[in-house]
Amino acid sequence: MTNKQAFSILITVDVEDWFQVENFKPWIAHTSWDSRDLRVEKNCHRLMDLFDSIPGVRVRATFFILGWIAVRLPKLVKEIQRRGHEVASHGFGHDLCTHLSRKYLLEDLIRSRKILEDITGNPVKGYRAPSFAINNEILFLIEQSGYAYDSSYNSFDGHGRYGSIDVAGKKRNGIAIEFSDTFQELPVSNFVFKDKTFPLGGGGYFRLFPFFFSNRESSMY
Repeated sequence: MTNKQAFSILITVDVEDWFQVENFKPWIAHTSWDSRDLRVEKNCHRLMDLFDSIPGVRVRATFFILGWIAVRLPKLVKEIQRRGHEVASHGFGHDLCTHLSRKYLLEDLIRSRKILEDITGNPVKGYRAPSFAINNEILFLIEQSGYAYDSSYNSFDGHGRYGSIDVAGKKRNGIAIEFSDTFQELPVSNFVFKDKTFPLGGGGYFRLFPFFFSNRESSMY
């Protein structure tokens, strides 16, 4: 980047398949998942190849992987790790945390982390809640389940599924919000204009916004 100040960005990927998104749940039953065509493996390889193809840039991302996917595609998890990316948890079956009992959520958090750790042989430190559905109580359970950070907080308040958390008085370290000495929240990026928050982070918004919007900053270099 000639005559430009170098900067870093955090790239995250939610590893889930087309039939697992929340909007399809009224029409695609969980019991039918095993009969569905898996597309996520090919798409993850394509994305990692794209990361590796950028001249002069070493891209390392965090992949938040569903435990359901990891059980069926352990080689994909290992390949993500082999290429130097971080393996993190997206829960097991893409259930909204806010719809689960405390007991079931704890089981889901621990189960999904253990599956990934057994495959990679390394500790799994990060978690992202499906559809960003969290609150302060859920963050506490995530920390209690052995994670070092969460990346689920979306400050956009115009979506009914997104959760909210109280960050008043919390110490900040860059973008990180410190909830304890051993646990931090890394919020999802959004666009703020005149005190109004517009959604920006997330695959849905990449598809909704025109390409020139996402490409504007990169075209400057």
